Amino acid sequence: MYPTHNEFKKPKKRVYFGKANNGTPYFHPMNYIGSIVDISIRKPFGDNIKKFKQYSRAWKVWRFSLVGFWVCIQLGSPIIFTKNQLGWKEKFGTPRFEYSPAIQLFFFGLELSLFFEENAKYWEQLLWTLKWCDGDTQKAKETWMWRDRDGNNSWDDSYLLTDLEQFAFPIKNRMMVEGIILSVITLILFLILLVNLI
Repeated sequence: MYPTHNEFKKPKKRVYFGKANNGTPYFHPMNYIGSIVDISIRKPFGDNIKKFKQYSRAWKVWRFSLVGFWVCIQLGSPIIFTKNQLGWKEKFGTPRFEYSPAIQLFFFGLELSLFFEENAKYWEQLLWTLKWCDGDTQKAKETWMWRDRDGNNSWDDSYLLTDLEQFAFPIKNRMMVEGIILSVITLILFLILLVNLI
């Protein structure tokens, strides 16, 4: 879904539910028509013919002229599930963020989406660390090419976990596992006691 590194904080999650209006990443997904059938009628003028004949993202498209108007009927699926990877490119030897990763469900004109959001600098520092510095954050910080207006290295340590946070996460996970094991053992002992009482 998106690249991770054990020294970086996890991206923030944002949930959206409402009218379908977020792209995947730039447009609605291929073959999606929330109403199953979409009919548009246009009066011909100027360059409108070019727009009318433009590429459609629907499953099936019919275009024809009727009584001096152009008619377009599109057929598509009302339910589409999509998963977007992190969008980025390399430009002049550095990573450039383009769009956040997301999981999206479109259904009958509505959308339920989970976005993994951070600003561009977070993703670019993470990519720089993983792809250009072999996962070494110290090397990434030293070789980070961007500078602030005073000419200083603009690397932002706030995206990294503190030593305490790096230490606490494994303990928290271990405590959760130990809690589950303890609950299972307690349940087994309770069932043994219950069987013996009956």
